[in-house]
Amino acid sequence: MEKLSLPFRVLGAEVWLPERAEEKAPMAPMPRALPRRMGRLSRAVLSCVSRLAEKLGAEVLQYPVVYASRYGEIARTLKLFEELAEYGEVSPAGFSVSVHNAAASLLGLASENCNSSSTLAAGADTLRMGVLEAVMNARTQPCLFVYGDEQQMEQECVQAVAAVIVADEQPRSLPQTIEELLQLC
Repeated sequence: MEKLSLPFRVLGAEVWLPERAEEKAPMAPMPRALPRRMGRLSRAVLSCVSRLAEKLGAEVLQYPVVYASRYGEIARTLKLFEELAEYGEVSPAGFSVSVHNAAASLLGLASENCNSSSTLAAGADTLRMGVLEAVMNARTQPCLFVYGDEQQMEQECVQAVAAVIVADEQPRSLPQTIEELLQLC
């Protein structure tokens, strides 16, 4: 796909590091039952956002949110299919945190953010299209962009990044990878 340049900048970003896999998401307040039910992806996403809020200020938690994920909570979804095959039914509690926008919903609950939130998937171009959506939102106010993905092929891999995107006068190319996004900080 052709490079697209738009006027924006990234104020700051936090990325999920695999060595933090056991880290607990430090956001509060959060309903008691939620942390137990959170999957690895949701935990990674909330951890990134929490660290970004510590770095840039708590107001970050109240910005409009764009959440982009190619597969969402795919590990949870696969477990539900196994449960369905074995028992003929699935847990409603398990289903509620297996949906594509689970991490974005948990973020809204944890931060008590009543601002707008959108969730999207765009195949291999998910990160780039998520940034595009965030840039369009940032034309009127700063936007919290969150990308999270979990792939289960031969090995389990969780990727997450949170960034604040604002309007700017200088056009920049939309990033296609997390690394390119981090270089825009």
